[in-house]
Order: sequence, then C-alpha cells, then structure tokens
Amino acid sequence: MAHKEIISASQTYIILYLGIVSTGILTIPMPLYRYAQQNMWVSLLLGSFIGYLMVLLISFFRKYFPEKNMGEIIIQLLGKTLGHVSLFLILCFFAFEEIYILKEYQLYISDVFYQFTSPFIIIGFMILVCAYAVKNGIEVIARCAQLILPFILFVCFGIFFLLLPDIQFQNLFPVLEKGLIPPLKGSVLPMVWYSEFFWMTFCLGSLTETPKKIIKSGFLCVTAITVTILLTFIADLGILGLYTGLTLYPISLAERYIQVGTFVERTSAFFMSIWVLGVFIKLAFLSFIIIRNSGKLLHMTEERLLILPIFIICFWISLRIFNSTASLFQTGNFLIVVAMSCSNIAFPALFFLVACLRLKINKKMVLKK
Repeated sequence: MAHKEIISASQTYIILYLGIVSTGILTIPMPLYRYAQQNMWVSLLLGSFIGYLMVLLISFFRKYFPEKNMGEIIIQLLGKTLGHVSLFLILCFFAFEEIYILKEYQLYISDVFYQFTSPFIIIGFMILVCAYAVKNGIEVIARCAQLILPFILFVCFGIFFLLLPDIQFQNLFPVLEKGLIPPLKGSVLPMVWYSEFFWMTFCLGSLTETPKKIIKSGFLCVTAITVTILLTFIADLGILGLYTGLTLYPISLAERYIQVGTFVERTSAFFMSIWVLGVFIKLAFLSFIIIRNSGKLLHMTEERLLILPIFIICFWISLRIFNSTASLFQTGNFLIVVAMSCSNIAFPALFFLVACLRLKINKKMVLKK
C-alpha cells in the first residue's frame, strides 16, 4: 500500500453495491417490517435519497479537494489536533462496524448452515482472506468485486424470477394505510445502509474520473441497489406476508418455495454464497480504509504492518460480543445504527458545512484582493 493505487469510480461503486446488497437483502427486512409493515418498500425508496446525497457529497469533495482522500481533507479542514481526533473517532466507529459485520456473518452461517462449526473457524477463515486482500491493496479488492458481480446479479435476479409465480402481490397493499409516519420511521434503517457511500471518500485520491462522471455512475449505482433490494422486499412480502416481521432471515425462508421440476428445489447454497462473497468484499474494503488511515494517524510509512494487529483485535472482540442472534438484533442493531449514523452521516455533514464555510471565506478574501 506504499505506492499510489489507481481505481475507477465504477470499480468503487461495484464494491459498495456488493456490500450493501449482500447484507441488505438478508438483514434489513425483518426489523424494517416492524416499523412499516407492508409499506417497507416505501421506506426503502425514502431511505435511498441519502444515497444520492452521498454521491453529490463525494463529487463535492472530489471537485474542491482534488487528489486528496477524506483523511487528508479532514485534517486540512479542522487542523491537526481536531482533524486527528475526528479521524480517530471515525476509525473507531468503522472498527465497530467491521466487528459487527463479522459477528453478523458468523451467526448467520452458524444458525442456518454450520451449526456445529466453531465460530473461531468461521470468523478466522474470513479474517485470513480479508487480510490477504488488504495486503495486496485496493486494486485487488476492486478486481475481486468485478469478478463476483456477475454471479451475484445472476443469483439475485434469477431467484426473484423463480419466485415470481408464488408471489401474492396483494400482500403489498394497502399503501400508506396508517399514513406516512411509519414508512418515515422505517426509512432510518435503509438510510444507514446507503450512508456507506461515504466510505468512497477515503479513496478519492485513487480515482481518475471527473466529478460529473462520479455523479453519473453513482446515481446509477444507488438506483441499482434500490431495485435489487426492492425486488427482494417484494418477494419477502409477496410470499411470507406477516411472517416477514417474524423471521430473522425472510429471504432464506422464501427461497424454499422455489421448485423447478425435480432438479431445482433448494437454493440455500446460492444465498450463502451471496452472503459470504458480499461480506468478504465489504470487510476487505472497510479494513483497507481503517488500516490506511490508521497508518496516517501514526505517521507510518509502511501501513501493512498494521494489518496483523488490527485484524487480531477485531477477531478477538468479534468472538466475545453478541453471543446469540437475539442479542445481535436487540442490542447490536441499535448500536450499529448509532455508530453508522455518527460516522457516515453526522461527521460528513459537519465536514461539508466546514468546507462550505472555508470556501466562502477564501472566496471573499480573493475578491477583496
């Protein structure tokens, strides 16, 4: 990671697409249904607006702070002391998000597929693969995402069309029966997922595109994420109805309705592959951001030296928190929403306001001269 790596905006958006979709289709439906019921798809559409705003924010920082990553921009805006403190807090939130994702991944695999496999093995294997990807840099992570994308698209859309004959579309109605308030409350959860687009600002120095191209491809990515998750919601509601809010992983239950002759009956393995591959890309990307910026905070020239200690800490903590799926959903969901709201929404909003203020002051000074 010592040399400057170059990736395209589309590659970064593919990483975000895989990370958001793979976790979103599995874990969002159950808690979201409790807020919005059959209007959970409305919550998704409302929450997707934060994704478009994040894309505009990315292009803003790309335009006014060219060739700089978010870590460098933060220090430039707030000064060394406040900048380092803010960056440290963001990295702490990112580390918690990584630990949460690791635990969420392990509990799903343990509950649904490998009940007798030790969490040590499940988490440890993912840690090793992610560490190897991070060691090779963001270019390798981006290439892996490009290879994985066609398979995940094929599985997601293929399974939806196989479920189509069993979907009862009347389960999606009535629309806004209790007004707009329940969908608005539910939109907080999708907003948090879409706020992960902020992670892209930490790769701005590696991008080659202009702000306009970043906006164009970014809007396309947000729309693609929305369509993919929306189709999953339709399948969940159309097949399970009220049981969507009572099942931890609704789509895993819905896929059992698939039956094409006698040769396509169970597609659970495909869902597991989506989950594992998507989580790998998401964790590798987030780990890369944490390690790169931790190296800058510690003024290290060789950031790879941090890979082993940071992954060991994440591994150790992930084995000891949220020892059951119930605790993960009851306590963990609240904590992850708070952490991601702070790191991906509150801090970026603050940086945007400070940047606008600084740009306005600089413009006035230039005019006076």
